[in-house]
Amino acid sequence: MQDEEIGSHDVQVLQTLAGGSVYPFAPGGEQTIRLAYERAICLAEHYIYIEDQYFWPCSIDDTFRDAAARGVKIILVLDHKGLGPWHNWLRQKVLERVRPIISQNVFGYHLQRPGLGSDIYVHSKLMIIDNHYVATGSANHSSKSLKIGSELQIAVVERQTLIGSIGGVPTQVRPFARNLRVTLWREHLALESPIKVDDTLDSVTGHPNGWPICEDVRGSGDPCDAGRRHAVCHNVTIPRWKFPNWVPNWLINPRSRN
Repeated sequence: MQDEEIGSHDVQVLQTLAGGSVYPFAPGGEQTIRLAYERAICLAEHYIYIEDQYFWPCSIDDTFRDAAARGVKIILVLDHKGLGPWHNWLRQKVLERVRPIISQNVFGYHLQRPGLGSDIYVHSKLMIIDNHYVATGSANHSSKSLKIGSELQIAVVERQTLIGSIGGVPTQVRPFARNLRVTLWREHLALESPIKVDDTLDSVTGHPNGWPICEDVRGSGDPCDAGRRHAVCHNVTIPRWKFPNWVPNWLINPRSRN
């Protein structure tokens, strides 16, 4: 019997399954997506690139905050305002949690149709770290997806490495993660050549190469650099909802109890 051919990528299947005997085959539930994300973010050295529909409060917010505090660049491509005021209120809570220590290490963007200004709805759930680690699937950045929902995520680390650069510094990268990031950035930024974004970060400023320069993702002004093909600076444009202090958060957002 011949040995089966061994592939060149390590692939991990990750899940979120609610506990409490919701699933007979996993009475204790499963939170391997959350656990894998926490470990990957803790090991990040240069950048974390996120495409996410929600980016709502969840247990890994502090892990992102700590990464930004130690110099890791957090690059977010998010849905803009397709889910209305409540969506933006939750989004703002995460940004306020992640950004306060070193806010210049967190970059926020959304996508618009070129020349029209109408939003492109971001539905992807993707994370790429340091041109090494890729995770994608059904799980959003939210408590529901990482604790009590039913989600499936695939994490990929290619075995092959080559010498690239991040921030102008030569470093080992993995072709699968690097090429996926470059392909997405070329589409979002309307670049004919990959050269401009082959290195993730500008060697002087640390800004994501090719992306608009945004002063603050928490502002409410017009999108900057709107002449680009898709990517514009992300602003939470609908004011946050205000609630009296006596209204408990779990009543406003029942998921917050989990």
